[in-house]
Amino acid sequence: MLPRFTFTWLLALIIVISQVGCAKKHIKLKQGSIAPFKEPINLDLAAAYWLAIKHGDESVIEPYNEVVDQVVSQISFRMTRRAAAPLTLKTNNGDLPLTIDTAGIETPNHVDRVIPTYAIRVKKGLRSDTVVDGLGAPLVVRQKWTPKDSMIADTGLWYPVTAVLDLDDPYRPVMRFLDPTLEENTVYTLGENSFPLSADYTASIARDLFDRQTQFVNLSGLIKYEKFSRHMGLFRISAFDPEKIPVILIHGLKSTPNTWNNTLNEMMADPIVRDRYEFWTFGYPTGAPIPFLSATLRDEVQQMLSYRRSRGSLSNRVTVIAHSMGGLISKPLTQSGDGLWEQVFKVPAEELNVPVRDRELLSDMFDFQPIPEIDRVVFLAVPHQGSPKADRPNVMVAEWIIQAPNHLVSLGKLLLMESDNQLTPVGREIVGRVPTSVQQLSEQSAAIKLLSPLPLSPTVTYHSIIGNEKGSRVAKEESSDGVVQYASSSISGVASERVIKGKHGIHLEREAIEELVRILNDNVGNSPDTPLADARAINPERW
Repeated sequence: MLPRFTFTWLLALIIVISQVGCAKKHIKLKQGSIAPFKEPINLDLAAAYWLAIKHGDESVIEPYNEVVDQVVSQISFRMTRRAAAPLTLKTNNGDLPLTIDTAGIETPNHVDRVIPTYAIRVKKGLRSDTVVDGLGAPLVVRQKWTPKDSMIADTGLWYPVTAVLDLDDPYRPVMRFLDPTLEENTVYTLGENSFPLSADYTASIARDLFDRQTQFVNLSGLIKYEKFSRHMGLFRISAFDPEKIPVILIHGLKSTPNTWNNTLNEMMADPIVRDRYEFWTFGYPTGAPIPFLSATLRDEVQQMLSYRRSRGSLSNRVTVIAHSMGGLISKPLTQSGDGLWEQVFKVPAEELNVPVRDRELLSDMFDFQPIPEIDRVVFLAVPHQGSPKADRPNVMVAEWIIQAPNHLVSLGKLLLMESDNQLTPVGREIVGRVPTSVQQLSEQSAAIKLLSPLPLSPTVTYHSIIGNEKGSRVAKEESSDGVVQYASSSISGVASERVIKGKHGIHLEREAIEELVRILNDNVGNSPDTPLADARAINPERW
């Protein structure tokens, strides 16, 4: 017979895995070796390709692109290590000075790796390729973490770049690096002819999320707060652009930012989404209490806004896309918490017998105001009224092993010592014994009863995307996504509500991704003509 502790662990793991939460999609990729190209470039042939393309001959684009790949391979090692000597290009006509034009990419001085995308093959985790065939060599570059740009993961930030070798003067070659996400760069004009700019958006997404996927582990991240708390934060996953609208992607319970792999990859097939939006993810250990996580996210968003303003941001609009419990964490960012404090505490914050920093934390959790820059929120399978899965008695077993933040546990004990003087009955349940997020997802939890009545902001546009696992066989009013019932996912006051056949991971469904693209396009006054707009950028064989 198994020891009681071991049995409890096994039972809790089974419960948590099978009954609540959303899936994490691992990425596996194979990166080939990139040896420096040591052979001289055939300059005469390359110049002939360039001239032919300039006169409209598309047949030589492929061999021209191979030359560009060779040049990148020849110089990338020296370029990323900031060699003191000027870069030279080895050609059959001798070594030539090579000018690098990086005006088309963000923070070129912090790029420490350059990899041609032909060397990256996604083996698992992404079901389609978002690529465009055209002129130039698609690359991925890595921006390293620096104290001046701390809002990227410590593994760095990978983003797409396209290289074009300008041979208007063959003896003064210029290598141009362009940002293929910008609409102005979707075509490259030579003389009187224009050509699509080659791009590979999937390679950069795969490479970036591959590096970051060990920062959170779905089940361990639920159970072990302290182990993963150092990775918690809001991080940019695309190159900074002061003119773009930031979109924050927030995952749910027992999940990680990697749950957005396919969603992000397939949204990037739309040229308007690429051109107008900058993407961020909020990653967090998912077992911590919902009000605490919401307060942490609020602080991270304020830091993001301050960072963008310091770098000349021209946009003061933010869009939030949240799945499952992520919606409960993000919704308070657009709401007023007026009156909440009195439901939790008997005394004002300044009279609480706790250290000043703890008063500030509790105020962030229960006395908040909306962030005015957030003007649009999309909820996907969000349990606004809780989930019946969390109400099952056996789910309480998970409480035995989920670790609340140590600081909150100590604060809760301190508050309970004077609970008669400081805490209301609701406060004792929410603050005093520091419940886990799993408990707070119960339809009967104090957190749900406290937060769900807060009205939506009239200045924010809300949308709901809801899953119905049985499709047309069940009326939507009686439907469920397997975790959250329609009655909990559906709320009044939204600008649009879309019910889609699918389970709780509705954010991975193609129809839901098309709806996200529609919402983002409408947000900037554009409507896609076809689903996922740029059909050329989707490889249908991998669906």
